[in-house]
Amino acid sequence: ASDDAIPPTWPRGANLRCADSRGRVELHWDAASDNEGVYGYEIFRSVDGGAFAHLKSVRGPRTSYADDKAVSGERYAYQVRAYDLAGNRSPPSNTIDAELKR
Repeated sequence: ASDDAIPPTWPRGANLRCADSRGRVELHWDAASDNEGVYGYEIFRSVDGGAFAHLKSVRGPRTSYADDKAVSGERYAYQVRAYDLAGNRSPPSNTIDAELKR
């Protein structure tokens, strides 16, 4: 365990972006940085304007995720937070809206 208390940061912003790819929402973001290393990223999703809920966590250095549970006709919004080995979380990334084409 680490006694690190410094959360990861987005050096130039997360630059979260998305694309509709083969019936799923493809998310991509820029890497965060941390004094002891970024351990992973938490992906949060909002459906039709609802509250953001944790969707999935991915291990770093990966900076992408494909939401294959998204369905056409729903409006989605996504945010990402980086976390380090000590459990410190970054501020949320920018929010990106997505809607699958029918």
